[in-house]
Amino acid sequence: MGIAEKIKGRGRPEIVICGGGHVGYELARLCVFMDWKTVVVDTRPEYALRDRFPGCMVICGGYAEALAGLENDDICIVIATPDHEYDHECLKAALCRKNAYVGMMGSRNKAAAAIGHMRALGFPEDVLEKVHTPIGVPIASETPKEIAVSITAEIIKTLAGKRAEYIISGEDEKKLLSEHGKAVCARITEKRGSAPRDRGACLFVCESGSVIGTVGGGRWEADIIEDAKRVLCGAELSKKTYTSHTEDAMCGGEIDVVFEVDEL
Repeated sequence: MGIAEKIKGRGRPEIVICGGGHVGYELARLCVFMDWKTVVVDTRPEYALRDRFPGCMVICGGYAEALAGLENDDICIVIATPDHEYDHECLKAALCRKNAYVGMMGSRNKAAAAIGHMRALGFPEDVLEKVHTPIGVPIASETPKEIAVSITAEIIKTLAGKRAEYIISGEDEKKLLSEHGKAVCARITEKRGSAPRDRGACLFVCESGSVIGTVGGGRWEADIIEDAKRVLCGAELSKKTYTSHTEDAMCGGEIDVVFEVDEL
């Protein structure tokens, strides 16, 4: 599998919001702000409007059908429908697929009833325990905006241990997938001390001359780009440690960077 295929769809989380009501609306806005791929599903035509959710994919139709039609197995599903039956439909469909996160809005009693229903359908306990319900981190949220913040925080926390191997912004992903020819990927594999970017951050030096992505900017990045250009020209360099402890450095620490060459 080439580098482009490895990063496609993995550079940023994909969020599916089942229910375009007040909380779904605020959550979608926040997800777009976070540069997350966002899908909103609602059975109600008056809520499933593209103009209502700029920057999102909007699906007007059945929740189970929409979830079954999604290709990405590593998505985050937020269940915030207007009806208990729809909640059960969404939860059942979500539990039948692989996901990075599943959360469902509702009171503790409502949550317990939904989980009990899934248990009666035969879903095992280890699967049910992964459902986040009541949803969101406990910040005493009340308004739709506050609830959206708590859900977003919980998704961030859940994904913290599931970072993609290749981390790149959505805009840079689009740029990279439009490139052709040979490219060198410089990717952080380990971080020690204070460094601007975490493990998985990567940049690409393309045969066209384009430099896409970032490993933190500044002095380190300039050196890494020069090394990547050397690799693109045939130099044998697969891994290098970059250290910054000098006064003119932006921060101190070390990063291990691997260099991979591939055709885009």
